[in-house]
Order: sequence, then C-alpha cells, then structure tokens
Amino acid sequence: MFYQMGDEHLNCLNALNAPDSKYLVNSGYLHRWFKDAYPKIYKNSVVFEPVFKKDLSRTFAEKNKYNLFFYARLTNPRNMFWFGMRVIDECFKRGILDTGQWDVHLAGDDSVQPVEFSGGKKPSTRGILSWDEYHEFLKTVDVGICLIDTPHPGYPVYDVASAGGVALTNTLYTKTEFSCSANIIACVLDLEEAIDGLRRAAELAANTEARRKNYLEQTIPDSWTESLAGVVDFFAKEMRTSA
Repeated sequence: MFYQMGDEHLNCLNALNAPDSKYLVNSGYLHRWFKDAYPKIYKNSVVFEPVFKKDLSRTFAEKNKYNLFFYARLTNPRNMFWFGMRVIDECFKRGILDTGQWDVHLAGDDSVQPVEFSGGKKPSTRGILSWDEYHEFLKTVDVGICLIDTPHPGYPVYDVASAGGVALTNTLYTKTEFSCSANIIACVLDLEEAIDGLRRAAELAANTEARRKNYLEQTIPDSWTESLAGVVDFFAKEMRTSA
C-alpha cells in the first residue's frame, strides 16, 4: 500500500516475501492486519510502537484564533489529499469552521499550489518543513488532519497529539480506535462522518480544560527502552538460533 501498482509495488512484494526473512513492524495495527493478509510476515516478525515525547512546554490557554494543520500530501495518494480538502471546504461552507477564527496550514508536500476554500479562506502552503521547523510548527497546532488509506496509522497523528493538539484521522481494517489518547478522533472514510469528526475536533480544541486533561492522561509510548525491549529479545533469540 505504500507504493502504487507498478514496478515499485512488485519489488516491495518480492522483498516482503523473501525466504527466511525476519520482520520488524512499527505498528500494532499493521501487525494485526498482517495476520490474515500476510501470515508469513506475522509469524516471523516482532512489533513495536513508535515513541513520541510530550511537549511539556505546551500551554492550553483560551484564544481567539486557532490553527488547523492538514497533512496535505498531493503526491502521496494514500494520504487522500482531495478527500481532506473537501472535508475542510465543507466545514467552512456549512459554518462549522469560522473563517475569522480558524487559520489553515497545508504542509507535507512542496507540490501543493495556493488554493481558496469556501468563504474566501486562503490557507498557507508550507510545503516540506525541516524537522526543526516541523517541531516548532506543531507547538502552534490546535487541530491536525492526518489521513492515511492503510492499516498503518502514520506518524503525524501522534506528532499532533504528542505536541498538545487534537488529531483527526481515519479508521481502516484493524485500525478501529486510538485508545492511547482521547485527543485523537478517528472516523470511517465517509464524507459526512469526517465532517462531523472535524466538528468534534474543533470543539475539543477550544475546550482547553478537556484538551489539557486528555493530553496529560494519554498513553502514547514515550520510552524507546520500553518500546524496543521485545525487539531486542526477538533478534537476540534469532541470533542464538542461527549460531
């Protein structure tokens, strides 16, 4: 799913099905999906969850202007650029988002051109940010839309939540919920469901007390030592077996 159909997709399938391969899977959702889709990978793999440190400097003060970040990757079809743009446009059109209250930032792809949403709202197009720029930008984000048409959740959804924002993402296959954070709202890939999800995300972002409580209580992994413990044991066992 990472590649469109073609040579790269074929090469990826060949690599995934290489004899005697061992696999390191960076998502429990993806690992569970492999159980039926690619049982060979499931049986010969170990899973870990990526680590995201909380931004302890993040404040949750009430304000008059809010920032909406859309992970807008036009050249990566799995991130559903046009679906996300339509969700945002419909929210402005229906008055769910106030053009005077919400600023929109498109980031993640240098090919995105200037556009205009209903009501005359023009987003800023930030393109591909450096890691330092991205880190600083996340501190200002109130709502992040992070879509991905795969059983893997992608990383931006955790980036946003770990920085203190509210993330809107989608469910799919084994990716049915995000119990690690009440500041992550997940909905099926349906226009009306996504519009309602963005409405709920915007309301939660403005509810500073609930948003802060959710942030402090979230359980997104934050220790590489703990997250990779099973990985170390897995490969240590494999080395002993092959010795």
